[in-house]
Amino acid sequence: MKKGKYGNLLKHFYWGNFDIGVIFIFLSLFIWDQTENMITIAIAFSIPIIIDTLIDYLFSSFSDNGNRKKLIIIGNIGSSIFLSLYGFSNSIYILYGFIFLKSLFSKLYQSSLQPYIRENIEEDEYIEFIAEKNVKVSVGASIGGFSLMFLYGFTESLPLVFIVSGLVELYSTIYLLRLDYTKTQTNKLKEDLIDLEWMRYITLIYTIEGFAIALIMNRMIIYMHEFQKISMQNVGLVFL
Repeated sequence: MKKGKYGNLLKHFYWGNFDIGVIFIFLSLFIWDQTENMITIAIAFSIPIIIDTLIDYLFSSFSDNGNRKKLIIIGNIGSSIFLSLYGFSNSIYILYGFIFLKSLFSKLYQSSLQPYIRENIEEDEYIEFIAEKNVKVSVGASIGGFSLMFLYGFTESLPLVFIVSGLVELYSTIYLLRLDYTKTQTNKLKEDLIDLEWMRYITLIYTIEGFAIALIMNRMIIYMHEFQKISMQNVGLVFL
């Protein structure tokens, strides 16, 4: 693969995943500080799962009929803004609203980015690109995770962690602005009508699964940090 050919896209993946390693830890602690209720934490982590399942078909179709680059940028900007606002929510319901909107913009971003990659990466370079992308994501998430943990260690401010995370994600938009615009887009073949009964079933299964995982994983986080008094850095290290 020619060096620099897909440089902007790879730099975006590096910065765009800066907080992916530990954001669920900070969000768990933030909700726990407000409610001390594990159910409210599990609900927060179920919202993105419901959106991923229900909105995917609609946004994929929207992307096929619009300007993918523009939708990718809008999605990334919206996601970063609402992530930054997490820390300003003074009630769990406002936080749920921010999580919903962030998840919505994230889905718009994802539904447009994946087909954009398939249309713009040469077939003989695709595997190498994906491998390099995975490295960038892993390195970015690891460096970002430790940086955010130490930021919290020095400031003990969860709102500041969300603000910094959102700003870094917003910064990654610079590299999206430099992407080429593909006028010719791959159109999907005509699809069968959605089986609503199947959709409801899949949504229910994934929501229950996500709810259960959130209860288990976040209980571990709360237990280690709040009750065992393990530092945030060490909690993050365990999950990273």
